[in-house]
Amino acid sequence: MLYWFVSREFISFAKFALIALIVLVLFRGIRSFLRSASDRAATIRRLGWLLAFSLPVTAYLIGNEIAERRKTTQLRAERQEYVSAAWAHFKSRCESAHVTYYKQVPRQDGVYIMKPTEEPPPQQFRGQYWMGDPYDLPNTAEYEARELLFSHRPKTDSNDAAIYPSEQGGFDYVEAPSPGQGEQHLRYRPKWKKKKNAAGSEYYSWDSRASKQPEVVSNRASLYGFTWEDISTNKDRYYWVAGGRMTVVNLKTGELIAERIGYLIEPRFGSWSSTYNQNPWLSAHSYPLQFEAYYEQYQTVCERPLDGHKQFVTTRRELISKALGTWPVTESNGDRR
Repeated sequence: MLYWFVSREFISFAKFALIALIVLVLFRGIRSFLRSASDRAATIRRLGWLLAFSLPVTAYLIGNEIAERRKTTQLRAERQEYVSAAWAHFKSRCESAHVTYYKQVPRQDGVYIMKPTEEPPPQQFRGQYWMGDPYDLPNTAEYEARELLFSHRPKTDSNDAAIYPSEQGGFDYVEAPSPGQGEQHLRYRPKWKKKKNAAGSEYYSWDSRASKQPEVVSNRASLYGFTWEDISTNKDRYYWVAGGRMTVVNLKTGELIAERIGYLIEPRFGSWSSTYNQNPWLSAHSYPLQFEAYYEQYQTVCERPLDGHKQFVTTRRELISKALGTWPVTESNGDRR
C-alpha cells in the first residue's frame, strides 16, 4: 500500500541508505573494538572471534538474499504465466459469446421475472467461486422491475399533460413469483405523480416509493419471461472468468425467444483492499469505460468474439424489450453472433 503514495525508486534509495548507515556503524564499532585490545596478540584473537562469527552470518545472509531473489523471480514468472493464461482463456471463451433474437413476437405489455434473487453483498462480489452470475448481475424483483418499467410512458387524460421519458423499451407491468404465497404472483406497475414546473405547466414524474409496492395477484398475465444461469466452470473461476446466460422464453411452451451469453474477466484477479478494487466482480464491468479506444488487453466483457471492437454489457431493458417488441430489432442490433 505504501507504493500508492511513495515511488518505488525513493523506497529503494531509502533502503540502500539505511543499509549503508548500518554498515558504517558496524565498521566503526569493529574498529573501536580492535583498537581497544591491549597488545597485538589480543587484537589477533579479537579479529579471529569476529571472523568466526561474521563469516557464517555473512554467508547465511548472502545465501538467503540469493534464495529470496530467485524465489521472487520465480513467483513473478509464475504470475506472468498465470496472467497470460487467464487472458488467453477469457479470449477463447468469448468465441461462444453472442446476443441473438431467435424470433420476433408481437409487442407485449408485460414480462415475468422467472428467477429473482437477492441483492449481492460485497463479500459475494469478492468471491472467486461465487456462482451468482457476475456477468448478468441479477437482482431483486423490485430492482429489476424498476429497470424494466422506468422508461414506459405514463397514462394521462390529455396529450399535453405529460412530459414523456425519452428512453426506449419498457413495459406496462412486470411480474414475479410471490415469496411464500404459493401460486400467487407480484405485479409491479409504473406509478406516476403529477407535478408542476417553474412555468406552471403540469407534468408527470416517476414515483419511486409508490412503484415499490406491487399488487399480489393469483393469475399471471405475462406470456413471456426471462431467466438467468451462471455457466462458469471451475477452470473459468480459477482464472477469474465468469460466464452468464440470460434467456427470454415463452412461459407456456418453453420456446426460446432471445439469448445472451457473455463472459467477464476480473483484470486484477481478486486483489482488493479497503480502499482499492473493493468489489472485484462489480468493478470489472466498468473497467472498459476507462478507455476510449479498444485495447484487447483491457477488454473485460464480451458479448461476441473479440474482434477489435469495444464491447459493453447489453442492459436488461434493451435485451428484453427488443425480444418482446417494445424496442424494434434492426439489422444492426439483431443477431450479433
